Amino acid sequence: MSSADADELKALWDPSFRNILSMVEEFEEPLIGLNAVSRECEYYSAIITDGECTFRDPVIGVFGDYAFGFCTAVLKVRVLGKPELHEYVTRNSFVLRRVGRQWKLILFHESGNPLVGPHGRTAEPHPIGQRRRVHR
Repeated sequence: MSSADADELKALWDPSFRNILSMVEEFEEPLIGLNAVSRECEYYSAIITDGECTFRDPVIGVFGDYAFGFCTAVLKVRVLGKPELHEYVTRNSFVLRRVGRQWKLILFHESGNPLVGPHGRTAEPHPIGQRRRVHR
């Protein structure tokens, strides 16, 4: 990625919304505000040297000038200084706000998929209310 990629990532966000919020798996605390989210975009653009992202099973709801969404993302990336390809499966929820004729992010939340670990599937899906069984 490059600084141009960082600018593209930053352009997804609504700079006029005071408390934009990004909560990704790698960071312990949420990033709040345009400056913090901009630094996050620059960070990923600096460490990711190559990659692709595929979105699966999107769900979107629109309420006037606001929308929410959910999807599963499969990221395949190479990180600076490491030649191997890393694959991550994440669950993502987000809130968008209509700004003119565009939709801009105001909230993004990412969590790792608890059923998929670094060595493939680690647990079976479970019915609501039951504990998941972890393979050992």
